[in-house]
Amino acid sequence: MKKNNLLGKEKNVLATILIISTIVLGGLQFISYTVHEKAFMGDETYYYMRMSGQYQDTGVANYDLLKERSVSFNLLYLVPGTPAMPLEPTARFLPVILGVISVYLFYVLTKIFKLDKDERLASTIIFAANPLFVYVFTSFTPLILAVPIGLAGTIFLFRKKFVLATAFFAVLPLLSFTPSLLAFACLLALLFLRKDMKAAVAASISAIVVATIASWLFLGFSPDLELAPSQELLSSVFVELGGIKAYSIIIIALATMGIIATWKRDINSLYLLLITIISLIASLFFSEIRIFVTIIISVFAGIGIINIARMEWNVQPIKNITLILVLCSIIFSFVVSIDNAFSQVNAEKINGMRYLSTSDPEDIILSVEENGFMISYLAGRRPFIDGFSYKYEYYDERKEEAMSIYYLRDLASLEEKLQENNINYILLDYNMRHGGVWTSSEEGILFLFKYANEFVRIFNNEEVMIYRYIG
Repeated sequence: MKKNNLLGKEKNVLATILIISTIVLGGLQFISYTVHEKAFMGDETYYYMRMSGQYQDTGVANYDLLKERSVSFNLLYLVPGTPAMPLEPTARFLPVILGVISVYLFYVLTKIFKLDKDERLASTIIFAANPLFVYVFTSFTPLILAVPIGLAGTIFLFRKKFVLATAFFAVLPLLSFTPSLLAFACLLALLFLRKDMKAAVAASISAIVVATIASWLFLGFSPDLELAPSQELLSSVFVELGGIKAYSIIIIALATMGIIATWKRDINSLYLLLITIISLIASLFFSEIRIFVTIIISVFAGIGIINIARMEWNVQPIKNITLILVLCSIIFSFVVSIDNAFSQVNAEKINGMRYLSTSDPEDIILSVEENGFMISYLAGRRPFIDGFSYKYEYYDERKEEAMSIYYLRDLASLEEKLQENNINYILLDYNMRHGGVWTSSEEGILFLFKYANEFVRIFNNEEVMIYRYIG
């Protein structure tokens, strides 16, 4: 067996990867559409669609008119900014197109880094099958633009097309600030490692800094909001433990093997290892970084699996079984990630959310954070708390207030809290009623819903119950 002929003819394999990526990403969008025309992958999709729609209608991109709070400017709000580009079709097709482009750009980057044929193909397959890749490119978030732009900027930099590289890196802060900080750190390391590119790298670093400052001064970019660490639990870091924006344990294990296989005792290897470790740690608090860390991990995971395939084993069947188990584990994490994502796509839940659009526009809806973006987009009403509330000063107070309301059984105290917060509706989904918030049907506020006349159940299906406070 030739060293570089494990995966067949390169062009054919690459074409197959791109075709399968298109089918998978497009297929997931089609399936979600068949569930419900308003069903989208990733709850953040609803937030960014709403803000894009707001910009299209009003031209306001640095203030949330519905939630009445400042938001950080983002270039994605401007993407479907004309009537010629309908919002929801854009949110379905654009991630697929940019996902396939990102797979190709990743492949080009592996060629620039001089991986051999099998290593770059294996790395590209792992990148395209990675749970984080699937999540990002089935959602409508700034990352669908930030990933290909970051990859393209890196490619142009190493191909010595410095003007283009600088232009691409300048766009990155307008889409996602924490990944642009990661790019800044990588470029800073490159400044010391590649003397032949010193001027170009310095220009790219300057472009990131200037773009950040300019957007802060003139566009409404808010560094304090962008740098608020997410509140996700560590259990959400791995897809096998139920995470959605999560790493695959088997791919990280393969990447570790790849790092060991290519390790050299030089400054370049040390810098790369330090950046990888620091990025991994930072990604625990800033989930937007994870897809960019995945780019590094996928490269080493590809090297790792090819290294296993090329190793001389005393017992050939054991080697074959090991490779099969590794491939099955990758497929398993891929399937689990899709299952985790689809657990949020539910027609009954969407119908429940849309029912709230008949309420008064000033009414506030109480539910868990994960439902906030859907309530805002589908019903056009203000949730008491949503998935980005953690970025604001009021978060701890509202989180505590919400939990207090959920567990109250004293009607007078409950009415006082609801009136103080102008909460008129409480939306309960299946997960809330089955361990997410309560563990029994008469725990906390559920008891009052059953026996107090001050609450009327106005909507009910298998997924969603909505109660109206009429006291």
